[in-house]
Amino acid sequence: MQRGTDFDVLIVGGGPAGSACATLLARSGARAAIVEASNFARFRIGETLEASISSVLACLGISLNGVADWGLQSDGVASVWKDSTIQSRPSILNPHGRGWCVDRRAFDRALFENAGAAGVSLFRNSRLRGVDRRAGRWHFSIVSGQAALPATAPIVVEATGRTSKSQFSTHGSRLWLDRLVGLAILCDDTSSFRPSSSALVESAQHGWWYSVFLPGDKGLAIFFTDADLLPPGRSNIAAFLKTQLYMSYQTRERCPFLEDQLNMHCWKTFDARSSIRKIAISQGCVAAGDALMALDPLCGRGVVAALNSGVEIAQWLIGGQPDFRTIPVWMQQATARFNDYLEQRLRIYGVPQNWADAVFWRRRQSSARIDHRRLE
Repeated sequence: MQRGTDFDVLIVGGGPAGSACATLLARSGARAAIVEASNFARFRIGETLEASISSVLACLGISLNGVADWGLQSDGVASVWKDSTIQSRPSILNPHGRGWCVDRRAFDRALFENAGAAGVSLFRNSRLRGVDRRAGRWHFSIVSGQAALPATAPIVVEATGRTSKSQFSTHGSRLWLDRLVGLAILCDDTSSFRPSSSALVESAQHGWWYSVFLPGDKGLAIFFTDADLLPPGRSNIAAFLKTQLYMSYQTRERCPFLEDQLNMHCWKTFDARSSIRKIAISQGCVAAGDALMALDPLCGRGVVAALNSGVEIAQWLIGGQPDFRTIPVWMQQATARFNDYLEQRLRIYGVPQNWADAVFWRRRQSSARIDHRRLE
């Protein structure tokens, strides 16, 4: 057994929120560590980044300029929503300039390695075991392969995503707002995709399509719907998706590879539900990023929100001895932003004229607000 290591803060999860938080903590002189379960090899969703991300990345010492191998500048998102007309907002109207389309594996890896360059201890392909809290510190082992490193930290930041279960809090339940899932279809043959510098969203009866041209000459299309609207069995799901595709002329024209991929049942389903954690802070543990609040992919703000969450928590921890018994200002602000998001979501999901009676769209016409006093 190796000798134990004491950290000031343990960050669980090496995505945008975790890496941003760890980077700023290390720069302030804190002994920080990130435990990441993957090696960033598997495909990750969330590739369209709004232009304002550049200013957030700048405070972490990262520039997206010159990353042509895994990043492309984007002209934003075009939409076919309430009728058959394509609506587009030119990026020239955005005060931050053009957005980006990135390979999320490479993007997240760059953030992770940037944290390492700032002095953060990095653990890839690793997990935690034997988590226990004693005398004001968390005790655990970081398991990498066959090796186990015993370690302690008084504070843990959980940046583990929207669906993970907490090892540090018995109060990790969430308020779930919907049942949204995404069915992602990736194409490696760009001859079967019509490249564009804009992403495209298009409504259908039981959800909406999203398609984008990715770095590395790949095409991606995703259909978003509610999990309970999917029929049982992959053959029936393929037929369901084809029906939604035939209703979406622009997506069908742009992504001629889709029908063949659906015939081969080539898609990956992932959770896309909007949610917020009921108790964000408890006994030396705080949630960040999607583990704190997860947004609908349609809003296009998920990665920026995660980065900002990591930055806010780092600043709170750096600012002095954090009080885990009260609701800090940043948590109240996060709740306010989540309510703003809910209002935006209600507006964006204005019912497309053709699908006013469809269950998917009717479900999204009710408003909701979260009171920060319900959260801790």
